[in-house]
Amino acid sequence: MADRRDIYGRRATSSSRGKTIQRILDHQHAAGMIPGTEGVLDDRPDGSIAAVIMAFHAAWVEPKQVTTRRAYERSLAFFARDLAANGPDPTRPVTELDRERIVAHLDWRIAAGMHDPGELQRAALHLTRLCEWANEQLDANIDVDRAWMRERAADRIALAPPPFHVASSAEQLRDTSNDAATLGDSES
Repeated sequence: MADRRDIYGRRATSSSRGKTIQRILDHQHAAGMIPGTEGVLDDRPDGSIAAVIMAFHAAWVEPKQVTTRRAYERSLAFFARDLAANGPDPTRPVTELDRERIVAHLDWRIAAGMHDPGELQRAALHLTRLCEWANEQLDANIDVDRAWMRERAADRIALAPPPFHVASSAEQLRDTSNDAATLGDSES
């Protein structure tokens, strides 16, 4: 490759241009899947919670910008894993999903050590939006209310231990050595 220089003697363009974008694209997951839900949302009977989550992902989440999409995917993945572990199973009808179950998911996150205030607020919003979308698009009739969910999330945030970066002493932190086991990741 010829070394092209501009009028100041600098190379005009980076020799790595385009390679970075390709590296990023090589690490993208396939469309129509949510990272972290392998084996959890594979079986999707019509009208099931899993089918609704994947339909919401395809219609609402995938068209979003990458940062928004990843945040929604993270919320949906943890919710699906919680459902698989604690019920109702994702293969069950979506009618078994209610707002109390979503609040129970926030409690599950805190128990698993995922008590970052921003993540808890986002999870409450994302899962409320999932239910609203299911109601709008699929007539799922899930009783959900954003204001009520915000209040529940705020209650949990107030009671949660502080995130690591704002803890004023080691006593405020908790042992996180078993967090991966709590989430079912035995390979870590």
